[in-house]
Amino acid sequence: MKNKVLKFLNIIVVATVTFIIAAGTSLAAEGDVWIIPANQNQPENQNFDVKVYVDTGSKHLNSFNMYLDFDPAYITVDTSQGEDPNADDGKGFHKGDDTQDYTMGSNVDDIAAGHFRFAGMIADNGTMGPNQNIITIHLKTTATFTPGSTQLSIRVNEMSENSEGDINTGTLTGATVTHQNDSPPVITEVTPVPTPTNNNTPTYVFSYSNNVDLGTPDWGGACDGYFSETHNSVGAGNNSATASNPMPDGDYNDCSLTVTDSGTGLSSTISVSPFRIDTVTPTLNEVTPVDNPTNDDTPDYTFNSTEAGAITYAGDCSSSTTNAVVGNNTITFNHLDNGAHSNCTITVTDEAGNQSSPLNVNSFTVDTSLPTCTDFTYSEWSECQQNNKKTRTVISSSPDGCVGGVSGAGGRLCL
Repeated sequence: MKNKVLKFLNIIVVATVTFIIAAGTSLAAEGDVWIIPANQNQPENQNFDVKVYVDTGSKHLNSFNMYLDFDPAYITVDTSQGEDPNADDGKGFHKGDDTQDYTMGSNVDDIAAGHFRFAGMIADNGTMGPNQNIITIHLKTTATFTPGSTQLSIRVNEMSENSEGDINTGTLTGATVTHQNDSPPVITEVTPVPTPTNNNTPTYVFSYSNNVDLGTPDWGGACDGYFSETHNSVGAGNNSATASNPMPDGDYNDCSLTVTDSGTGLSSTISVSPFRIDTVTPTLNEVTPVDNPTNDDTPDYTFNSTEAGAITYAGDCSSSTTNAVVGNNTITFNHLDNGAHSNCTITVTDEAGNQSSPLNVNSFTVDTSLPTCTDFTYSEWSECQQNNKKTRTVISSSPDGCVGGVSGAGGRLCL
């Protein structure tokens, strides 16, 4: 499909429809195409975006091929941004809100002449309706943009529905960009999103050094689509933005925040400090229980954890080991009184604050009066196993009633 779009872009279309009217005309007919915002103020060397909308009426828009035209002395396309800035056909644009499933491409060869060509295709069930956003185009004013205004206009090469043929081109409405000498908003990060965090609707706090008239935050990068992009009023001082949609686990390294002052049309962009969301809790499993009974009042216990984190003890047991690693963890409990211990638990809390379910330590009895086993009687060695080892077990031990000790049971290599 992508190759078809590229081929589509490279076709020379003779019959190009161009009909531009002043911004603000009513847009309510099938085939109308227009740019939003219709008017904005920008200083020189300023990045800004425009969105192209289509009224498809009752038809599905399965393919389109259009131009954005501009005066290259004042406006250019920012090819450092795009669906794929490393590919010639992926520069300068992002798919629109209503064309996320389309295969789209751009042609940047004529930017120096003031033409940016873009196209999109989908096999079937194209977008349909009166206000369909098909593309966001990333633009930038030039260093030679001087006081006055310049125009953006749309040309339509083709709009079609597979089953019904062409969608007749209606009214094409351009946009006006006016030079603005005022300073853009100055954005400052106040409180970044904690990292890591287990909150998948995190809050970000930012501020301005000057008032912003009905400022509209626009989130970019991996944060796009999660934080709200509509605020009734953003002014000097701290402003909080909380993700309105749950964000999936992962690293967020390329988020940006752009705020446009609707009063002046000026905007500024800052990079949001990277953060990581982790909502997965550690899982704990017992590996080696405490001997029961035991004459050791500081017995060892081994458990496995799927994540590193801080250890919390409850019940009779405590330990000087306060951090767990991924994998097996052997801890030595602090002094325990003689008697039964059946209420010991262990939990692990990872760096993001996710806490495991409590792991119940096996019940055991400490009796320091019990002697330690020193002599053992063993069974005969078994036949050689597939792992080239043979084993034997302890039949009896002494002195009577002893516990623990180091026996020679286990396995050894076959000779």
